[in-house]
Amino acid sequence: MARPTKEGLEYFPLEIGIESDDKLLVVIGKFGTLGFGIIVRLMAEIYKNGYYYPWTEREHYTFSSRISVDVKTVLDVVSECIKWGFFHQKLYEDHGILTSAGFQKRYLTATYRRAKNSILSEYLLLVSDSKNSVIDDKKPVIDDKPPSKSTQSKVKESKGKESKNKEPKKSSPRQLKTYAEDSTFYKMAVYLFEKVKVNAEEAKVAHLLRDSDMQSWANDCRLLLEKDKVDKDTARKVIDWATEDDFWKTNILSAAKLREKFVRLAMEMDKAKKNAQVIPINSGNRSGRSNKPIVQGILPDAGNVERLSEDDLKRAREMAAKLDERLNRTGSTDV
Repeated sequence: MARPTKEGLEYFPLEIGIESDDKLLVVIGKFGTLGFGIIVRLMAEIYKNGYYYPWTEREHYTFSSRISVDVKTVLDVVSECIKWGFFHQKLYEDHGILTSAGFQKRYLTATYRRAKNSILSEYLLLVSDSKNSVIDDKKPVIDDKPPSKSTQSKVKESKGKESKNKEPKKSSPRQLKTYAEDSTFYKMAVYLFEKVKVNAEEAKVAHLLRDSDMQSWANDCRLLLEKDKVDKDTARKVIDWATEDDFWKTNILSAAKLREKFVRLAMEMDKAKKNAQVIPINSGNRSGRSNKPIVQGILPDAGNVERLSEDDLKRAREMAAKLDERLNRTGSTDV
């Protein structure tokens, strides 16, 4: 029985001056040694898998659990790494993976003795002029097929590649799908755009949105719903919340940014809703006291009053009366 083909690495090199890498200076500055530790563990996952690591909601939680760090901190560190180029942003957005040219180069260098050490064409960030991945600027190192299971299949694959090399492919830029205006993704893009536009108009910067590509926005919405498996209702709720939140409405200015920050937005929205259960009792006149009886700040809303017993209601009214009396004496709501 043939030995299983190795995919990843058993160990990987860690440069002495990695913490001084321009792509990590801000990340480590923000998150300190915790952030650096998270980055090293992510590097281990990447090399363990080969040259990339899938980064979907499943990995968000399994990885965070393995390293005993809360998922919000991990997501923040990864977002900063993508922002500053430590991980390739385009491949993350299109395929949901963490990788870079550096990871791919080190992987190919470490596995050059293996019979097959190529990289999937859709993930490729390097170019090469030989099977063993000597880097130059002309020919890509591409692997369009799964690993072969026999010597015979390897020979056939080699011949197939030789014939393909005789007819070089015509390279063309990646084309985005075109979405009809009545499609779900286009409608969602327009809905988000209108929300963002309102905030931009208030800030007197609406002119910056004039060149927005709605097809690109629609494609990001499609990826959010189809690839990230987010349902439409949840997406709409997060859009509504994010475009009204004082902080996020100045940061979520495109569908791409919405998708990038979606997990964090959903978590913060849920937290904000839980915090909103606290009912403020002071608003109105000079003393800061509410014009409404204090009992309205203590008793539950009308829909829940019927669940309380008469004794509970009586005690609540007595407490409210005492608070009102105290406020009348002090002229303040500091109770």
